[in-house]
Amino acid sequence: MVTTFRGTWFTTKIDNEKLSIEIPVKELKTYFENSTNNVLDDDETPFAEVKSGENIKFAEFIGEHLLRESDQEDGTTHIDRAFDSVFELIFEGFENPNCVSYNEYFENDEE
Repeated sequence: MVTTFRGTWFTTKIDNEKLSIEIPVKELKTYFENSTNNVLDDDETPFAEVKSGENIKFAEFIGEHLLRESDQEDGTTHIDRAFDSVFELIFEGFENPNCVSYNEYFENDEE
């Protein structure tokens, strides 16, 4: 059985073996080009665009860099940071999934 969650530009799928994140190359390009950080000082003109015919190379660049170090002090990668921010929701008690057990310092009211 596969569980699927669809976002605006990517999909996550979970089966008995793995969690997969699928991002169509076209959507990755669109997300990059429409990023709120991708504007010149006039707040309208894009700072950068993916060159015509270079969508696959752009996706390869992003795929590689997700696994590259984003913090030289601890070796954390960009994708590590994404997962850590979600984990932090659990650790700080903002989310309380029933599938997580807690030690005596934190009570899970839904157990």
